[in-house]
Amino acid sequence: MRRVSPVAISLLSISCAASSVVADGGVIAVAWGTNGFVHPREGFRNAVSVSAGGNHTAIVRADGSFSQIGVNNLGQVSVPADITRLAKIDLGITFIAGVLPNGTVRVWGTGTVPSITLPPDLGPVSQMAAGGSHLLVITTAGVLRAFGASSQGQIAVPADVVNGAQSASAGEVHSLAVRADGTVRCWGSNTYGQSSAPPFAGAVTIAKAGLYHNLARRTNGSVVCWGENSFGQCLVPPKLGEVIQLAGGAKHSVALRADGTVRCWGANIEGQLQIPADIGTIAAIDCGANHTVALRTDGTVVAWGDTFAWQTQTPNDVGALRSISFGGNHAAFVSTEGALVMVGDNTMGQSTPPANLGLVSAARCGLDFTAVLTTEGVVACFGDNSQGQCNVPGTLGPVLEIAAGRAHVIARRPDGTVVGWGSAAGSAPSNLGAVQSIAAGGGSSAAIALSGSVRVWSSPTNSSTLLPPSTGSWSKIAIGTVGSTPASFTRWLALRSDGMQIHNPDSIFGLVIPEEAYPAVDIAVGRRGFLVLRSDGQLFPVLLNPTADSSKAPGPTSGVTAVFAGEQQFALLRNELGDLDGDGQVGSPDLAILLSAWGTGGSPADLNGSGEVSSADLAILLAAWTPS
Repeated sequence: MRRVSPVAISLLSISCAASSVVADGGVIAVAWGTNGFVHPREGFRNAVSVSAGGNHTAIVRADGSFSQIGVNNLGQVSVPADITRLAKIDLGITFIAGVLPNGTVRVWGTGTVPSITLPPDLGPVSQMAAGGSHLLVITTAGVLRAFGASSQGQIAVPADVVNGAQSASAGEVHSLAVRADGTVRCWGSNTYGQSSAPPFAGAVTIAKAGLYHNLARRTNGSVVCWGENSFGQCLVPPKLGEVIQLAGGAKHSVALRADGTVRCWGANIEGQLQIPADIGTIAAIDCGANHTVALRTDGTVVAWGDTFAWQTQTPNDVGALRSISFGGNHAAFVSTEGALVMVGDNTMGQSTPPANLGLVSAARCGLDFTAVLTTEGVVACFGDNSQGQCNVPGTLGPVLEIAAGRAHVIARRPDGTVVGWGSAAGSAPSNLGAVQSIAAGGGSSAAIALSGSVRVWSSPTNSSTLLPPSTGSWSKIAIGTVGSTPASFTRWLALRSDGMQIHNPDSIFGLVIPEEAYPAVDIAVGRRGFLVLRSDGQLFPVLLNPTADSSKAPGPTSGVTAVFAGEQQFALLRNELGDLDGDGQVGSPDLAILLSAWGTGGSPADLNGSGEVSSADLAILLAAWTPS
């Protein structure tokens, strides 16, 4: 249980903004920034354990692979490149702790103050518990140790529980352990009495910490709670029945009963008590700050409650996706088969597509609405319509391409003409003419003419033209907005067809594309900067704040096949770590590629992104090896 109160963060859509896309073969997707996915190839299925953090959720599968979804503002979802398998995972408020198959503990995410530093003599670990900014571990030798912040003494492990602790759990600023005799020992903050185990608790078999409260199951089967009770999170329901697991959130509590059913009590502000009707039979539970997750007996995961960072969006089969687009706090996934999956906020209907929509070729999210293009060329829009952005013109006819900004949509028809609606940026200049592609973001739109020139506009009367150089025309444009209003500064890039030039108006602000990024094959624009993909698969981030962990690409920056961006998020597709030939598995052909590149840099074989292919990359490849 590791939790944090939500903070409102906006994810403004950028046209063609995509992330967390899983492709066929040996390609995976990674998203980073405010929210993100890591290794979602398998979806949230085949899980053997589940964990919930402040605003994120994770699973571990039987083969040690794992998936995460949720907030990534401090790098919580940015897994170190050399971690490909885990035995256990536990989520803190702003950090993640993982136990490798050999028992070694690793911690990532940069929100901990002070940072959690693990000593070299820690040894293998059998249990761990992540709290606010501290971590408890029980070594295989039975020693309980704690690391991280100790503002309230939460890592000052009492002498009488250093040895012989059966289990441990961590809250925001307090800790607890169950000793061999079944007694509970608490330490750290006691503001709400959470570190004062009541006498009536007696001997227990389970004890778990919520944010500022605790839950325990006594040896006689009854459940007791103590600590903060402002939302009734300590008021145990009568006739709870036989309980086999307990979990606590910021303001709610959850019990898993012996028959596989779940009971929840406490706050329901974010719907954390609203158990889905199709929940099924449950094998494990956990709580985040304001959400609840449950692992079904079939290995799939169901979650409910706060959707702030999509932490309750746990797809059972991510499958092969074509694209994803981000809105204010919702997202649209389009699979390679044409299926549309909406996640996130739905307060304005932006995540509820119309019935009988059919197969989808593209979906673009605005701030609080979604525009969809079906495979039959029909456009449908749903959600916020305050500026007419969902009023699709009745005379539109068939459409080949769509793009969406904050509150407008533009569409390209088969004859190359552009039709738009919504805010002013949806109205194309009267002399635009026929175009070959379009883009939109924030309060601006753009198009590439058939001649290859680029046109950008924020209204029919406010436009500019960029003529291509004589050596080639422009082939792609990416556009975004810096700021929260339509009048905010527009950031955009244009890529020349031969890949040898990127028009970059932002160069005056220090966002300069390095010469080594050419020839480029893909570009993406976000609020924090942009991404450039070189033709050999090397990623070049050009960021406003390159030292911010949330802006760094997690893992290697080689072997990339495509790049994407949203207002608060970047994403990429890259070859599966170790799958260098892209055949969908790691084997001897990949080893041959790695060995042939030994000692060199800038190739997909540089799996850890160090700049040189070495023994570290060989270790990653061998860890991902698929026996033939």
